[in-house]
Amino acid sequence: MYYFIFLFCFCFGLHSPKNLVVIKDSTLTDIDFYEKISKDDWDSFDKSKKEDVFNDFLKNELSYYDAISVGLDKDPKVFSILKNRKKQVLLNNTYEHLIARPLIDPGVVEKNIKNLKNKAEAYHLLIGYKGSKQDTESAISKESAKSLVDSLYSIMVLESEKENIEDVFKKYAIKYSIDPSVQNNFGFLGWVPWGRTVMSFQEPLFKLKNLALSKPIHTEYGYHLILKKTSALSSHYYYSKENYTDLSKKLALGSLSFDSLRALSSEFDSLTIKESGLLFNKQETDSLFNYILDKKKKDKLTGNKNQLIGWLKNYDKKILFFSKNTKAYGVGWLVDKLSNTQSSRIPPIKEIKDFKDLVLFYVLQEEVVKIGLDNGIEKSYSFKKDWLNNKRNILFSEYLSYCLNSITPVDSLIIKKEFLKQGFDKKVFKPKRVVFSEIRVFNESVAKELIKKISNGESFDSLLVFYGGSIKEPLSETKNTPLSRALFNNPKGFISNIILNNDGSFSVARIERYLKEEKFTLKNMYNKLEREYISAAQDSIKTSLLPALKNKLNPTVYKDVLGL
Repeated sequence: MYYFIFLFCFCFGLHSPKNLVVIKDSTLTDIDFYEKISKDDWDSFDKSKKEDVFNDFLKNELSYYDAISVGLDKDPKVFSILKNRKKQVLLNNTYEHLIARPLIDPGVVEKNIKNLKNKAEAYHLLIGYKGSKQDTESAISKESAKSLVDSLYSIMVLESEKENIEDVFKKYAIKYSIDPSVQNNFGFLGWVPWGRTVMSFQEPLFKLKNLALSKPIHTEYGYHLILKKTSALSSHYYYSKENYTDLSKKLALGSLSFDSLRALSSEFDSLTIKESGLLFNKQETDSLFNYILDKKKKDKLTGNKNQLIGWLKNYDKKILFFSKNTKAYGVGWLVDKLSNTQSSRIPPIKEIKDFKDLVLFYVLQEEVVKIGLDNGIEKSYSFKKDWLNNKRNILFSEYLSYCLNSITPVDSLIIKKEFLKQGFDKKVFKPKRVVFSEIRVFNESVAKELIKKISNGESFDSLLVFYGGSIKEPLSETKNTPLSRALFNNPKGFISNIILNNDGSFSVARIERYLKEEKFTLKNMYNKLEREYISAAQDSIKTSLLPALKNKLNPTVYKDVLGL
């Protein structure tokens, strides 16, 4: 029965694919494009933006094709990244297919299949009540809200016989709707694709005819009136039949109870671990855990990913600390797992339970991957799509790095030439500066008393201590402040008279020494100029990447199918 539902659905046409890009033995259609760039977004772009978006799409696709052609996917580093990502995709799809999808109501999928290709332009009016999700301080009772929305519906129907229904709806929406945005948009929602709102709202919306007013409907947010303005084909109309079907099922996952999914997942995980035959060698596990704790204490470290890997690699005992399905595993297995895990996903190990849970996590992953393979999840459309998207993204990123890393080491003569070109040999790096001691007070009479003491022969150093003065940061000659004007061009040891600062304080200062002017040198500018040169070279590669790929692969492009 399920199968025939899908057959029936696709009798009415989704969009037929049209060739967009042909790269030797590979063909991309407009559907491939619209599955990456939403048709709704595409239609909203101006011509310049469309050209940029399409060129990015073409660059990514040509890069992926060339990455495969040059065997980048076989590179040991890239191969390892792809291998681990593929396992993760299979893991996620196994949980989805074996736990979540069997819970889906076929009726929900059927509704998605029927409606996903459509979108509706609509207004809404919301009346909240006490206890609804849109509860406010002034919220009325549920009964009063129902009575009000019924009355508004009757009034709108009557007035729409004499007046434009949109104008009628706007008038009452701005007066009664508690939606905060109503003051700006009169309750206008714009285009609403299927699947963006709760089922109790979207079902009546999509059943309405254009310029039709809904009867009052109830959601967890309150009571609504909906005015459907018009309808059109959504971006999903341009998806492939397979993607459309898969999306209909994925969307249905949103209707499932989180608690039910969590309970089933937990049960599935427990059963999987039990059937794996996992057994810890208590003596060896305790010994290994205590070794890790000792290293943390001795080295005064947190035990992050790299530290854990280093300690485990240096563990001098060759042990088998756990087994599953009669096969034993040692420290090397754990090192390999840690090496292929993001640091953020490795919890801190404080207790023996934390250590065992880490092992359990990796064992569970391995077992679920096996279950996925045994159940043919790799052959599912959903897995193939997810894996291809991941593979494309990884290879594009690695291909770009591959191109950027092709930059030859920078010739020192080039850096020297750039140094002279920018005139750094004539520029001042640091101007002449003065190091000085300062006594700063906020009372002029105190400042005068200070000068009197200096005149009477009291040591400036002792006064510096008594008044809480100190040696200050070097003051630049280019600073135009009362202090700089009073100090510069005086000899070392010079003691100033009272200086009135801009903040109203009073200073007495002594020159300790001068620091000479420093000019830029090739040595202190080399690293900066080298980074700038490499960055410019990389930008040039990025800019020229698309033309270079076009020249190399000579693709045939039919931009007209996108309206370009």
